[in-house]
Amino acid sequence: MSNSKIYMDSCCFIDMVKVDLNLPSKPNSSRLSDVWFSKRMCDAAKNGDLEIYSSTLTLAECLHGGDSKGIKIINDDVKNMFEKFLSSGRIVKPIMADFFIGIDARDLYWKHNILLSGSDAIHVASALSVSCEEFITSDERIKKHQKLITAIPEIKKLSLSVIRASDTKLLPSDYMQTSFIDRKNDEEKEETE
Repeated sequence: MSNSKIYMDSCCFIDMVKVDLNLPSKPNSSRLSDVWFSKRMCDAAKNGDLEIYSSTLTLAECLHGGDSKGIKIINDDVKNMFEKFLSSGRIVKPIMADFFIGIDARDLYWKHNILLSGSDAIHVASALSVSCEEFITSDERIKKHQKLITAIPEIKKLSLSVIRASDTKLLPSDYMQTSFIDRKNDEEKEETE
C-alpha cells in the first residue's frame, strides 16, 4: 500500500520552529493547533507512514524565526531545526523547482486566472507535480484562492485539497493521540505565556 502524499509550504516549518524554540515571534493561538498537526505529520513521515513533500524553494524561504524587537531571530537553534526538517532526507522529500514546474506555476494565471506570487505558484505547481492529496498551508494568500485552485479540472482529478494542517484527513490515526509528554510540554508552554 502506498502512503498518502502531502505538501507542506514554508509557513508550516517556520511556525513549527517558532513554537518548538518558544520564540517571541511564535504564531498566534489560532495557528497552534496547526503546528501540533504539522509536527505529527513530520513524525509520521519520519516513520514512513506518510510522505511529505516541499519545494527546494522552501529551503530559501526558511531563513529565520521571525522578528523580536525589529531584529531577525537567526541562531544555531533556528538553523538546526530547519536543517532537521528540510535537509535530513528523513522527513521532507524535496521537489526541484525545474523548468516544467515553472511553466505549470505560470499557467495557474495564464490558463486558470489564479494570480499568486511567483513563489506561491511554485509551491502549488510542485505539489501537483508529485500528485499530492493535501496542500498544507497557513498562508492566507494561498488559502484565499483555495476554491479556484481546487476547481481546475486537472487539479480536481487529482483531488488536491488546500487546507490548514488541523484539517488534514491523511494523518494516520496512530498519530492523532496526544502523549502524556506532549500534553505536559503543551501545559508548560501555556504556563510560561
